Amino acid sequence: GFEAVLSISNHYVTSSTEYPIEVDRRKLRKVALHHWSWVDILTEAVVQKEHRGVSDPDQAYILNELIRYMSDTRSGVLTFEGMGPGWTKVRDGAREGTLRKNDPEVGAVAARWDDLIRYVGLDLTKLLGRDVKQILPKEERTPAARQAALRESLANSGVLYAEVSVPDTSGALGISADLRTKQVALTTYLNAPKEGRSKGRVSWLLRQLQNAPDNLTIEARLGRGQSLAASLAKLRETPEALYPEAPKEIRAFVLTLTRNMGVKKDASKGSFVDSVVSTTRTSTRRSFRICGPGSQRRPRRGGPHQARARPKRRWWVSRTP
Repeated sequence: GFEAVLSISNHYVTSSTEYPIEVDRRKLRKVALHHWSWVDILTEAVVQKEHRGVSDPDQAYILNELIRYMSDTRSGVLTFEGMGPGWTKVRDGAREGTLRKNDPEVGAVAARWDDLIRYVGLDLTKLLGRDVKQILPKEERTPAARQAALRESLANSGVLYAEVSVPDTSGALGISADLRTKQVALTTYLNAPKEGRSKGRVSWLLRQLQNAPDNLTIEARLGRGQSLAASLAKLRETPEALYPEAPKEIRAFVLTLTRNMGVKKDASKGSFVDSVVSTTRTSTRRSFRICGPGSQRRPRRGGPHQARARPKRRWWVSRTP
């Protein structure tokens, strides 16, 4: 008999062991069920070509033709079409404070949000050549629990949130969208260097942020719930704004980038989808690479046919909602 069944469609799932529709689990006692989206396959093909390389010219040609075909809109491979028909009602309801967690549109938008995060992960995978995946807190690791948490968050605060992991980086890249303030935010948590004092730690961070935008917000965590915060623009002029009074010392930094959120439900330029994808892509690619001796973890939570060198280890700036 069969050991496993693999289905392929335009539906997204967070891993190959999850399935986009409900299946009677009694039918899966003797066979494993997996699902890939067509974008999963396209992403893997692009990563193989651009980042790993293919030594055999014939295989490289076939791979290139597959990518060319699947990238054509006429192939039927859909990227991400939008937030669905319930988006406008949820967007406006969040701002007006009229959302209820049991509203069907709230559930539909919550599901589309996780689909969007999966798409963002695939987009970053193609960009970086590293496997970027959504990560969930322990209490949200079942589809029902995740859906309930997003429904609760939307109804109570109008916020959608997620985290993705990027290998060989300082920590999770958190992405949040506040539908009430119309803001998309990225944030990261960095442990401060153990060597030196607070002044040296601030100088170290500023050297790493030479290409970051002025509107980046930097919070210095001092312990016991105390912190100091300032924009990068201010710190470039007066870094002492982040120096704590003695004997307090900086233990960690939280960096947050906020951008205006698109409001349209489709995936066109200026839409909600575009604002999330473009902000994450641009920030990750250009502005938020922090070089360091190795990766940290957040507490608690050549030629076209030649293999490419493995990317250097970096520290990244990201967002946790």
